[in-house]
Amino acid sequence: MSNLEPVSPKTLYKRRQQLRQQRRWNAIRTLWQFFIVASLAGGTGWLMSRPGWIIHDSSAIEIEGTFFLAPDMVRSQLPIDYPKSLVAIPTDQLEAHLKSLDPIADVVIHRQLFPPRLTVQLQEHHPVALLVGNSYTERDSQLYQIPQQQSSPFDLDVTGFIDANGTWLPLTSYQNNTDTTVEELPTLRIIGMRRSYREQWSTLYQQIQQSPVTVTEINWQQIDNLILKTEIGTTYHGPYLPTAFAQQLQTIDQMRSETSQLDPSRVRYIDLRSAETPLIQYYDSLS
Repeated sequence: MSNLEPVSPKTLYKRRQQLRQQRRWNAIRTLWQFFIVASLAGGTGWLMSRPGWIIHDSSAIEIEGTFFLAPDMVRSQLPIDYPKSLVAIPTDQLEAHLKSLDPIADVVIHRQLFPPRLTVQLQEHHPVALLVGNSYTERDSQLYQIPQQQSSPFDLDVTGFIDANGTWLPLTSYQNNTDTTVEELPTLRIIGMRRSYREQWSTLYQQIQQSPVTVTEINWQQIDNLILKTEIGTTYHGPYLPTAFAQQLQTIDQMRSETSQLDPSRVRYIDLRSAETPLIQYYDSLS
């Protein structure tokens, strides 16, 4: 058994003094840390409430990530009462508001202190087709409070655009954007698109994209007969069925190689409702 040396009262007293002093310094350090953090927070809030930290108009809002959308259109959709303190702007609410607009897929808003401004980073829904003369947008036009008959660079009864998932995109969102030319917007046209077709549209568009056949117009006015305008002429497909439609596209692709035997200018339409035995209707046969 080891022998423990007794601790003298003087040594115990010194140790107690050291512990008290250490606790005192810890308390002082904690108090100073609290005052420093509180001062920084208060100072930051005071600075941001000063006139130099006020956003006076939409010119202090930077829009990033737009390609088709006009930045001024995005700014006009931000419900901010100017002038507004930078710290008082509810960025979460602004993000939720912008996400509710059909053309916008995602958005993140950052505050910037030097110089004071808001940065809005967008991810757009990309339009893939032009909607022409259909009833798809009656409800949406009312939602956006815009007329269904809109002026556009297209010589058509245009009611908007649509993305690959069937989301309607208002035409006015893409107007007045000097960075986007008509050539950059989609040229594929859809006639007779309805909301009930949205799920089918996603599959149909993917099939057309994967096919070597060039399609310039989709006429979906008749539910029992999907009509396309292709490089070999107008084609009838019957009701849209993904498996049958894939086979019909293959038939069109095969017929493209036979254009030397087929004069598209004489063809009124090609009936592919039976893809194995396509029926060619010529203008001559109607006279």
